[in-house]
Amino acid sequence: NNVLNPDEFSTSISFVLGANDTLIAVYNVYEHHTITVKVDPPYSGTVVFGDGLSTDYEMTVEMAADEEVSFVATPNDFWNFIKWEAMNHTPSMSETDKEVWFTFESSDVIIAHFEPEPFAVYIPNSFSPNGDGVNDIFIPVGSAIDPNYYTLRIYNRWGEKVFESTDINQPWDGSHQDGEYYVSDGIYTYFLEIRSVFDATYKDYTGQIFVFR
Repeated sequence: NNVLNPDEFSTSISFVLGANDTLIAVYNVYEHHTITVKVDPPYSGTVVFGDGLSTDYEMTVEMAADEEVSFVATPNDFWNFIKWEAMNHTPSMSETDKEVWFTFESSDVIIAHFEPEPFAVYIPNSFSPNGDGVNDIFIPVGSAIDPNYYTLRIYNRWGEKVFESTDINQPWDGSHQDGEYYVSDGIYTYFLEIRSVFDATYKDYTGQIFVFR
């Protein structure tokens, strides 16, 4: 028996309620589906999806049907993202893209697959510390190297140690014991002790470096 302002479809209205009036709020139930999101293997990365939801292991939620939902996979340090896997749906982008979209027409399980970064070490065999900005430092590089377990020692031909570091980011610039004196051209021997972030076993590398200017 009342006029609703601004209209009966607005979520906020105003009217004069009489003694014998009844007010009814009518809701529609959106169709929804059960979606389980998994990270494989657990804790190797994070999936952010929907309205700010995230998991690094497994999460099950109810999601509205026929709405496009974004999924973003972010690998943890020393891990790489491989692909998405879904039981009943196909992502809008390639399954190997880190960000994809799904529109759910039924319940599903969405899995983000990650793999460990391969352990690799590259050690240069020469460098020229002459200050020209090209090849002026010596530093081993690689992937999946545990920075907490790293020791590099360098000796001259008489067995004298000219450089030592436990900092994976510290290069040798040709100085003698980090001082003002620089070593002469010639052949030097390095001993590198490191280990992979996925392995508790140390790996030893030794070889020669040619220093020339």
